[in-house]
Amino acid sequence: MLYKKNQTPKLDTELFKNPTSEYRAAPFWAWNCELEEDELLRQAECLKEMGMGGFHIHTRSGMATKYLGDEYMRLVKSCVKKAKSENMLAWLYDEDRWPSGTAGGYVTKTPEYRERNLTFTTQKDENVLSKSEAVKSGGAYLIAAYDIALNENGELLSYKLLNEGERAKGIARYAYCRVNPPVLPGWHNGETYVDTLNPKAIQRFIEITHEAYKKAVGDEFGKTVPAIFTDEPQFVHKQALPFAASNADVLLPWTPDFDETYEKAYGISIIKHLPELFWELPDGKVSRARYFYHDHICERFTQSFSDACGKWCADNNIYLTGHMMEETTLKRQTAAIGEAMRAYRSFGLPGVDMLCDLKEYDTVKQAQSAARQYGREGVTSELYGVTNWDFDFRGHKRQGDWQAAMGVTVRVPHLSWVSMKGSAKRDYPASFNYQSPWYKEYPYIENHFARLNTVLTRGKPCVRVGVIHPIESYWLHWGPSDNTSETRRQKDINFKNIIDWLLFGTVDFDFISEACLPQLFKNTESGLSVGKMQYSVIVVPECETLRKSTADILNEFIRRGGKVIFMGEAPKYIDAEPGDKANELYGRGEHIPFEETALLNALGAYRDIEIKNPSGEAEKQFLYQMRKDGEEYSLFIALARRIEDKYCSAVEQPSETVIKIRGEFCPLVFDTLTGEIREINYSAENGFTTLNYSFCENDSLLLRLEPAASSKRSEKAAERIRIGQKDFKHKLAYKREEDNVCILDIAEYALDNGEMQPEEEILRIDERLRRKFDWPLADGQDVQPWAIEKEKITHNVTLRFSFESECELENTFFCAEELESLHINGEETALNDCGYFVDKAIRKYALPPLRKGRNIIAAKVPFGKRISLEACYLIGDFNVRAEGCEKTLSKAADTIGFGDITKQGMPFYGGNITYSAKINVPEDCCLEVNIGRYAGAMTKVLLDGKEAAKIVFAPYNAEIKNVSKGEHTIEFVLFGNRYNTFGALHNCGSSLWYGPSYWYSKGNLWSYEYNTKPAGILKSPVITMLKQE
Repeated sequence: MLYKKNQTPKLDTELFKNPTSEYRAAPFWAWNCELEEDELLRQAECLKEMGMGGFHIHTRSGMATKYLGDEYMRLVKSCVKKAKSENMLAWLYDEDRWPSGTAGGYVTKTPEYRERNLTFTTQKDENVLSKSEAVKSGGAYLIAAYDIALNENGELLSYKLLNEGERAKGIARYAYCRVNPPVLPGWHNGETYVDTLNPKAIQRFIEITHEAYKKAVGDEFGKTVPAIFTDEPQFVHKQALPFAASNADVLLPWTPDFDETYEKAYGISIIKHLPELFWELPDGKVSRARYFYHDHICERFTQSFSDACGKWCADNNIYLTGHMMEETTLKRQTAAIGEAMRAYRSFGLPGVDMLCDLKEYDTVKQAQSAARQYGREGVTSELYGVTNWDFDFRGHKRQGDWQAAMGVTVRVPHLSWVSMKGSAKRDYPASFNYQSPWYKEYPYIENHFARLNTVLTRGKPCVRVGVIHPIESYWLHWGPSDNTSETRRQKDINFKNIIDWLLFGTVDFDFISEACLPQLFKNTESGLSVGKMQYSVIVVPECETLRKSTADILNEFIRRGGKVIFMGEAPKYIDAEPGDKANELYGRGEHIPFEETALLNALGAYRDIEIKNPSGEAEKQFLYQMRKDGEEYSLFIALARRIEDKYCSAVEQPSETVIKIRGEFCPLVFDTLTGEIREINYSAENGFTTLNYSFCENDSLLLRLEPAASSKRSEKAAERIRIGQKDFKHKLAYKREEDNVCILDIAEYALDNGEMQPEEEILRIDERLRRKFDWPLADGQDVQPWAIEKEKITHNVTLRFSFESECELENTFFCAEELESLHINGEETALNDCGYFVDKAIRKYALPPLRKGRNIIAAKVPFGKRISLEACYLIGDFNVRAEGCEKTLSKAADTIGFGDITKQGMPFYGGNITYSAKINVPEDCCLEVNIGRYAGAMTKVLLDGKEAAKIVFAPYNAEIKNVSKGEHTIEFVLFGNRYNTFGALHNCGSSLWYGPSYWYSKGNLWSYEYNTKPAGILKSPVITMLKQE
């Protein structure tokens, strides 16, 4: 059990104020270099300092310590011991990189365990083996050959199996079982992905991985080590013909004994009906063979992988957590895993992957539904990934809030790099670790979510609506795109719509997986019991086919007085077979059109909460979660819309709302940012509780609802008397927390002391030289260093950087990851290592004084397959002016104004900055400080050197009380980010995907000029002086 403290009869308010580790996040801790024990233990302390409750030990590209080897396991044990001593949790991860299943390639060294596909092709392969030989050696074998005839609509007119030597009269197609090649040649360390449909392969994976962790740290399973994370298991992604008449090859998932288990499950031969997987039947008929294929592939995958891993975990007192590949949309989960909800049945903590700040409500709702029905303690989310360096605290709270409203309790921030060496710095930034200048301030965010978890992990969810998941109807139409894509697209639109209509109509619900329903269903007197949940009403969202088991359960539910609402057209099939049973069931239920208003009106009696604006119109921007905890309830409401202007509030005024809750309660506000508990005005009458609340753009609200008491209304607070105002129209003093930065990433270059080549950007030089040697690109996608012999470096590259300086400059430093020698303006300089810049892999070397005018720095660096050319940095107390590709240094300014600091001598600075001013207070008073627009992680206000307030979220105000008359020093601290130092500064496009490829843009998306982003306090703060209350 993860949340043991939840067993108390009542919520512990002290726990709410000061949550312990199990309620806190545990980021992916990216082990991505040659590991050193002391550094790992130091970083574990950094993570604790950030407010994290632990870490996931997660190997990433660059890992040089042998995966699962003796040294690796020694370090795992050491980090688990460290976690225990710090009252943290050490979560495991089951793979070298991802997706899970190969154990870093160890499993698939055995040919029998390699991933296989069914290739359906017009090309006959004369070099196939017998089935037994192919399985043993990893070769290909022929499954069957077919003679196919299509009608004028591209539908199957006829098909037959061809005997050996028989020629086709129509279209000849051959079905081969082949080993599926890896997407990237080096990704599985030179091997292929695993056959996730093969139980023996996954048992081998468990033996190599899980048993190794058990041997090392099994004594802490269920204690310091709560779970093992599995990442993106999948099968060969299903394809479809683009056009019915196309000769293109089509790949589907397959495993050598699939035809045998299929026939055993359904009583028909898939080999005899294989063409029905690829073409439509005439006259609008649907293929049962196709329907059963998708069902069986999903079941084979779930049994082989999730069930096997989940059973091992359950048997060993540890949770299986993590997420599947492609959990979102009907199309994507059909292609990669069959059905997401079925896979969750053996997860101790079902999980999701939420990248790019996307809002995949379907993904989270499926995991939440499974967690509720199986009685799991919560839902895991791998979040914040692929959001870039400049995704700030506002984004962290906003993304975390809406997921918390949908049941996410275990937050896994993506990711915390051990090292930024080489391509690691492009491995989906930012880094939740010491490299980010805001890391010591992160408890402000983490405490919010931890406090939220202490409340939302207690009790039972209040949900009365169940929705039959429509994915099985989608399977019916997995055929040629020209014949089926519009039907499939509409089904995905309907899927998205019903989720949005219910969630933003404040009707919480659970999806019900038809495959899981028979095992979860309990025949009770009232409601439809599905596992731990009981539903008062069931919605069937235009499902074309239902399982017989589902129809039987719904019929019985209706017979006992239950309510079933059919949206849109009636079901046509039972188990993909036409007949009267579907119509009979439809006739017993209620019918509504597939429309939002009709749905919400039909479910009005089951809505527990309404949120409207003062004009009485429904607000369609909130998500909520309500839970019953003994005699009390908890209600969490979060804004879920995307913010268009990330630097400030898009609207001047907050959203005024009227919240109406079914039942008469006395609500208390549990302030998750401060830990305070306070009263709120409300009325409780006629069976409802009503309160008014103003939401700003980053707000959420946690209420604790106690049994009803008399309504509490208070007089409107008296308007504060204003006695003065201070604004800042002129420049003011400032201080950089770190040295300023001039990036050196465009250079002349020479390989192995050869002729100097014209200037080029550093990653382009690296790419050009790698192509010369036929080496893999330095993008982190090749074989891991631990899996190959250590390279002997035989090459070097001289990089010659040039820049202007308007004055002589002293106390500057040259920063680089690898360095053999350094020349400044023709003179060799001793390599005096003075520490590190941002990350310990980037070393800092003292320079002699820089001269006025042109300066040239020549750096000789080693170069090899595993040593990439990386940008260098010049740091010191100076200003930088970037004009086009040219950079000019000058004396540091004494003062700056509010506004974008990239235009004030700091285009590449990524650290924190403090603005300082004097203010005169005419009398003892309160100060209301507004920082209305900033670009950075967060801001903070200091008064006379002491922290007075954090200003992070809209409306960007803070009050400082009891300020005495006289002169004071006020400081505004802007916490920066590393985008303008380490971001893809030469990519002039925009994207949601900030991965390694983003740094290698081409064509019109590339520029030699620097595309920095705004940074700093962008609008001068305003201080209003108010009379003391």
